[in-house]
Amino acid sequence: MRTLIKITTLWSLLIIAGLLSGCGSGSSERQARNQGEIAITVTDSSGAPLASVQVQVRTTAGTGTFDNVGTTDTTGNLIFTGDAGRDYYFTLSKTGFATQTDILRTPLLTSTVALNVIMNVSSGGTIGTISGTAVKGPVANAIMTAFSINNGVMGSQIGTGQTDAQGNFTMSVGDYSGPVMLQLKGGSYIDEATGTTMTIQQSDMMTSVVPSMSAGATVSGVQITPLTSMAQTMAQGMAGGMTSANITAANTGIGNYFMVNDILHTRPMNPLTQGAGSGADQNTKNYGIAISAMSQLAKNIGMSFSSSMVTAMMNDASDGRMNGMMGTSPIQMGGGMMGGTMMSSNSGTSGMAAAMSQFIQSSMNKSGVTLADMQSLMNKLAASDGVIQ
Repeated sequence: MRTLIKITTLWSLLIIAGLLSGCGSGSSERQARNQGEIAITVTDSSGAPLASVQVQVRTTAGTGTFDNVGTTDTTGNLIFTGDAGRDYYFTLSKTGFATQTDILRTPLLTSTVALNVIMNVSSGGTIGTISGTAVKGPVANAIMTAFSINNGVMGSQIGTGQTDAQGNFTMSVGDYSGPVMLQLKGGSYIDEATGTTMTIQQSDMMTSVVPSMSAGATVSGVQITPLTSMAQTMAQGMAGGMTSANITAANTGIGNYFMVNDILHTRPMNPLTQGAGSGADQNTKNYGIAISAMSQLAKNIGMSFSSSMVTAMMNDASDGRMNGMMGTSPIQMGGGMMGGTMMSSNSGTSGMAAAMSQFIQSSMNKSGVTLADMQSLMNKLAASDGVIQ
């Protein structure tokens, strides 16, 4: 009798163990194959699910052969399984809607990654595009995303793309009309002050804001730089947020501060390029050297990643005054700095003028631009009270 009870008990335990292992078998099998899931959800601009959206994927943005993933179901959902840690670029299309191209997602081994896409109705006319260049030194292989701006705040994603080796990008934005915010994440660049290749850290980004665009328009030559990023945070901090008027005022204000007539469309000079200053106008010189001065400031204080100096400058500009403060709060420095390191109150004024002078006289400046070329801007910054206007 005891033997029968033991056998029955053992058999029950084996059944329970089998059931438990079966419950997690899908996840375990994926982990064993080093794969992860991406949960794709597609809606229209009203939030209603979109069925029968064609989803394709490739492993290189802008080039390479597409593989068909499938179509979304009646709830707008579709699951993709791919190699964990590998970058996948998704393109979504549906008749009557603007195509979304090369949206980056990377499957994880431990959790499902979400890909939520809003598709806008196409007017049937020309699809609008935005193109330009990302410069912190040219930023290669960065993810660019375009967002609508509604009532002064960032709205839904309207387009995405990736920069090439020279920092150039092109995105389709459907038939969207209105102000646009561009956001850059990731990518790598050659740091001006050190000459080393650096990556833009996860906690950092660059941004740019376009006051308005018409549906189906081609908007070209748009720059996304540390200066446009400062203008974006400044516009965001103004009463009413990122309205077209505030965007224009902030872009103009930052341009005046650094003596660049149009920060949104002027391409900065690259001072790491031999002889780049020869024949360049003063606006492009001022633009390029101002960005380089930020890298010099980062180097001077031992910051490991100069993209974090850009973040600090964005925070400093957000209240319209360069004084090391974000409103009434001191700005804490990132980029590998020790905890508690605060931004100097003169980083955006006399400190930047000094860093500018230092960079110009360094061996890293290959442009041929001299102190005499930059004296007016350095004098302006050295005497500035930090007010952006």
